[in-house]
Amino acid sequence: MLFLVEKGFKLQKKSGSCVQICWKMPPYRIIIVLQHKKEGVCNPVQKELFDKIVIETDEKVPHKIKLTYYMVTDCVREEYCDLKVYGAEIEKEEIFADGTREYDSKIIKNLFFRYSEAEKFLEKLKNGGVTPMGLVSAVSEHINEQIYRLTYEG
Repeated sequence: MLFLVEKGFKLQKKSGSCVQICWKMPPYRIIIVLQHKKEGVCNPVQKELFDKIVIETDEKVPHKIKLTYYMVTDCVREEYCDLKVYGAEIEKEEIFADGTREYDSKIIKNLFFRYSEAEKFLEKLKNGGVTPMGLVSAVSEHINEQIYRLTYEG
């Protein structure tokens, strides 16, 4: 495979079927990821199972709700560092008595720079039984708590 890089761009990283090209003129930084279609998938985002819970409901239509929480890791590659950022994904599967299933999921990436903070946040989501629909609210609440803590508690 031959890659031609125009003036003003530089070939930053080549691995397997992926090529990353960056615009090298400040202040703009444009990253273009090229992928050869016949070869593998070029996706630096990874997800790792954090925990699962099952909730039995006793509503008019009893059913089970399976919530699966994932730690989402993304890599930010710059010239001089390899920085990882973490996020959360929640998958919800509802299983009804007649065997029908409904699925829902929500992902929010790039929330934390520290793995330990992401773990604490995912634990909080799991303990609260947060569903995909509530993920955005939980993130907003977490951000507000952090702002309050840094502002008033120092």
